[in-house]
Amino acid sequence: MVVIQRPARLSDIAAEHLRERILRGTYPPGSPLSQETLAQEFNISRTPLRDALKALERDGLVELDESGSASVVDISPEDARDLLRIRETIDGVAARRAASLPAERRQALAAVLQPILEELDASSRVEDRYRFRVADSRFHVAILKHCESKQLNSCKAFVHGTALSIYSSRIPSPGHLSQAAADHQQIARAVLAGDVDRSVQAARDHVHKAYEYYYGDRSASGYE
Repeated sequence: MVVIQRPARLSDIAAEHLRERILRGTYPPGSPLSQETLAQEFNISRTPLRDALKALERDGLVELDESGSASVVDISPEDARDLLRIRETIDGVAARRAASLPAERRQALAAVLQPILEELDASSRVEDRYRFRVADSRFHVAILKHCESKQLNSCKAFVHGTALSIYSSRIPSPGHLSQAAADHQQIARAVLAGDVDRSVQAARDHVHKAYEYYYGDRSASGYE
């Protein structure tokens, strides 16, 4: 059987280029995104460009006002704190649910997580913020997908968006990506071993550390 690959849509290609530039810090938080300039640069019309910007808005990376003007999102420490509080709850519940799965389901999850963990490790060693953020989103969404819960599955878009947007506006502290990669390994080991309590604690601790690394002392900021 011959498998015919559909060509990528122009809007998807443009969205990926813009997503990478935002996550690499090429476009700083709050930067305006000129649709005219970007359409000329990518040699596309305004329609696929607008679709690309709407996709990035769904990712939480771009803000679009009523006139259609676009800018890179700039999340305040206060908003990040609130979003991460929600993430802490979701990630903790997901870790509990995943660790409680039957052994064969956890084995299936292990096969999905292994290449993602390898990418987290590889990207952290070269301090590649873009690759790391994408892999981070894949890791947490993969756990949600395998929880066999409609409620948790409905959280995928929120988890994906916060995994990208909260951290795109801050440069990580030196060594943070390596520490975060180790945290993901710890979460995975606990979940795959079926250790419910350790899974929940590792997931919640990871969120706490994320706020501290990106936004400063969490106790001083009122995170806790």
